[in-house]
Amino acid sequence: MATTSFWKARWLGNGTLAQQYPTLFNNEGIEDGSVVEHGWWEGGFWYWHYPKLNALLSGATGEEEEESLKNILSEIQPIPGAMDKCVWIPNSEKQFSVLSFYNVIIQVEDTGQLHESTKEALELLWETKVPSKIKIFNWRLLLDKLPTSYHLIRRNIIPDVMENRCPLCAASEENTLHLFLNCPTTATVWKQVLTWLDREHSIQIDIIDHFLSFNTTFKGKYGKNKERMVWMDTTWSVWRMRNDLLFNSIEVDVGELVFNIKLVSRLWLGIDRKKFIGCTFYSLINVYGLSTPCAHNI
Repeated sequence: MATTSFWKARWLGNGTLAQQYPTLFNNEGIEDGSVVEHGWWEGGFWYWHYPKLNALLSGATGEEEEESLKNILSEIQPIPGAMDKCVWIPNSEKQFSVLSFYNVIIQVEDTGQLHESTKEALELLWETKVPSKIKIFNWRLLLDKLPTSYHLIRRNIIPDVMENRCPLCAASEENTLHLFLNCPTTATVWKQVLTWLDREHSIQIDIIDHFLSFNTTFKGKYGKNKERMVWMDTTWSVWRMRNDLLFNSIEVDVGELVFNIKLVSRLWLGIDRKKFIGCTFYSLINVYGLSTPCAHNI
């Protein structure tokens, strides 16, 4: 506890001590320091320097805080020679995992305000077998939390309204729906991906509905999971394309982007390259089930 802040670190309870005991923390004469600086060792036992209220700030609230903190600290005994370390409280093993973080966020979110289709989409997203960073990105996308120009302007991060143009087409406001579905460049990407999926291109007016539509074509859990993988790969690729153009001035090449989407999907599906080349997505499903190779063009 040599470096852990006594007042400002979350080392005791569900928040910092400054948050739990604001009157004591604001008490004149109390300065923050490490936990070890708020006590001393004597005869193998630890004794606390209990924070005392300034007479000017004394009162019912302050006295209650003082007594409460004293009772809690009296039960805490540091371990001699032990080094400070951070633990992840929501996990029973005290180690961070993306799943435990997701569960915390879901509990914190007022899910009662989420539409049933949004809840369904989030559950399906988490079940999809893709890398964690892709899940987190698409989780933010489905909740409309990505830093598009629309959101950045609303937060006063971008003061100039003229910057609120889609970097891919420069014709419309860059919000989530436009960037990922309605932008002409993105629409071309989806058209080619859907052709690869042997699916008809349909206009969607909602991100959630668009994602859920990729859960209906193939029967069984695994076939649907594969479609969702392609959807999440495509949205991630569109976001990277947008950032490459916006920050690195890299020209958009839709053909190359779609080809890379197919290659990444192949890697996620675990399909052998020799079987993959020349296959539509529907044929890939059959290949994955050890059926005969396909003859369609990639």
